[in-house]
Amino acid sequence: TVTAGNRLSAPPEPIRPGYLFAGWFIDAEGINAWNFGQDLVTKDTLLYAVWTTENDVPGKTEEPPPGEGPQQPGDAQSPPYSPEHLLDPYLSGYPDGTFAPDKGMTRAEISVIFWHLLGNVKPPQDDVSFADVFPGDWYYDAVMTMKNNRIIDGYPDNTYDPDKNATRAEFSAMISNFFHLGPASGDGQFPDVSADHWSAPYINSAAGQQWLSGFEDGLFYPDLDITRAQVASIMNRALNRPAISDIPPDAPYFSDLDRGHWAYYDIISATVRR
Repeated sequence: TVTAGNRLSAPPEPIRPGYLFAGWFIDAEGINAWNFGQDLVTKDTLLYAVWTTENDVPGKTEEPPPGEGPQQPGDAQSPPYSPEHLLDPYLSGYPDGTFAPDKGMTRAEISVIFWHLLGNVKPPQDDVSFADVFPGDWYYDAVMTMKNNRIIDGYPDNTYDPDKNATRAEFSAMISNFFHLGPASGDGQFPDVSADHWSAPYINSAAGQQWLSGFEDGLFYPDLDITRAQVASIMNRALNRPAISDIPPDAPYFSDLDRGHWAYYDIISATVRR
């Protein structure tokens, strides 16, 4: 909150795959930019993040996103982002009509989420697989595409363990790699994520974008399984996809989810086309 007569502090620059950030504006059309160095708050003010797909954003020179591979930072190749697919639903319920918001998500399931956002592209035919991922597996194309783009990594024995629930640390690494966030070294905001924890650079990077948050006790619990509700909440922030307040008539109904659940609106946003 900023009192009248004072200046706003510029928030972190958001990231949206396939777009360039043009700046903060006081109108959704992107006509009147907010000058954080000069403009003063005189009333309740709503700022809009304005995006462009052009390379000639006024006052901004586009640079390639910093890539980071799980083992070789800076060596990742840019995935073929498709802005159109980023609007698609990326989560769905189960055949019995439930969503299971507090259920964990496997490493295979999360790979499929990112794969769908890339437009279900096919991996190279000669790509070397993990020892436990085979052609014909329902998640094969997803896992191999993510591996080829250095978004995911396996274990030292060359396995991926696709049916294992992903931890909050592992998901942080995946989403940081997917959006090409540069590593953030040093101590972060969570007391239980030490600087020497393998996932600290990923957690710190994603938290710096305000995508990640801890629990009420201020801890992150990196080794806990990440839940479907948590994935929806984090992904929506990363995709600049706000939680739905007006439920569309075609929104799915889940028998185990009501508006009292903390992630209800995030989940609905994740399951409909935006």
